[in-house]
Amino acid sequence: MNAPELRRNPTDGRWVIVSADRGKRPSDLKSAAVQSQKESCPFCPGNENKTPSEIFAAGDTARAPNTPEWRERIFYSLNPVVSLEEELDRQGEGMFDMMSGFGVHEVIVNTPLHEDSIATMPLEQLNELILLWKSRLHKLRANPNLKFAMVFGNRGEKAGATIEHSHSQIIATPAVPYRVAIEITTGYDYFISREKCVFCDIFENEIGGERCLWENGNFIVICPYAPRFPYELWIIPKRHSSHFDETEDSDLAGLASAFQSAVKALNKTLNDPPYSFVLHSAPFIEKRMVHYHWHFEIMPRLSNVAGFEWGTGFYINSVPPEVACSTLKESLK
Repeated sequence: MNAPELRRNPTDGRWVIVSADRGKRPSDLKSAAVQSQKESCPFCPGNENKTPSEIFAAGDTARAPNTPEWRERIFYSLNPVVSLEEELDRQGEGMFDMMSGFGVHEVIVNTPLHEDSIATMPLEQLNELILLWKSRLHKLRANPNLKFAMVFGNRGEKAGATIEHSHSQIIATPAVPYRVAIEITTGYDYFISREKCVFCDIFENEIGGERCLWENGNFIVICPYAPRFPYELWIIPKRHSSHFDETEDSDLAGLASAFQSAVKALNKTLNDPPYSFVLHSAPFIEKRMVHYHWHFEIMPRLSNVAGFEWGTGFYINSVPPEVACSTLKESLK
C-alpha cells in the first residue's frame, strides 16, 4: 500500500493530495456508475456492516452501535484521501515540500431514507444535520495537528458521487488549501482598503437585487456576480462570522431553509442536476477574523472545465448570473 502524501507546488503554493491507492490503473479513473439499488446500498439501515464502524450516530440513546434506528450516521471513509493512521511528518525533497497523508476523512449519511435528499428531507432533520457538521468541525479543531477542515457533498455521477444515498463528507488536513488561503488574503486586502468584510459588502449590495434568489432573517442566497459555473449559488450568513463551528446555534437558524430553497430551485429549474456543495470556513489555526466570512457554495455540474480554464484559471460561464437568478426565482413561486 502506498501511503497518501500532501505535496506543495512551489510555483503557486497549492497543496495537492497524492493518493495512489485511489486510482492504480487508467480504468480506475473512469466514471463509476452511481449505486442506486436500495437493497445493496451500504448506507441504508440494516447494512451497517458494509461500512467502517460508526464514530457517531444520532438516534435512540439505547440503540447499540452499528445497528439501525439512526437519523444520521458518521464513520471514517472506506477509501480515505488522508488518515489519522499516518504519522504527521513534514520534510523537504530538494526544493519541494512534502507532508505525510495525515488527516481525517469522515462520511456522514444524511438520512436513513434512501430516496431522501437535502431537497426533500424535513427541515428539522436538515437543521440537525447542519448542527452535526458544526459539532464535528468543533471536535476536529481540538487536534493541534489539524489546521483546516471542509464540509462538502456531491450529488449525482457527474459530481463525483458513486453512491446515490444522500451523504456528505468532512476532510481535515494539516495544511490550509490554496483557494481558502487566497480568499483570506483577498479579504484582508479588501478590509485594509475599505475597513469592511468583503462578504458583508456582497450580501448588503445584493439584498433585493437581480442576483438575490432568496433571503430570511439570517441568510441570503445569491447568484454570485462572477460565477465559475452556470447557476452557481452562494449562501452567506448576514451576521459576520469567520468560523462556522464557532457560530451560535441561534445564528444558524434558517440555514436549513436557505439550503433547501437553493437546492429545490436548482432541481426544479435544471431537472435534478448533479451538483457539489462546499463550506468555506476560516482555518482552525486562525482566531476570529474581521476580514473573512464563512459561506456555502453550491455548484451545479453542467459543464466541463477544459484546457483554457485549466491553463488560465479563467472560467467560461455561458449563463449570466442575472439570467440564472431570474430563471431560478420562477421555480420558487
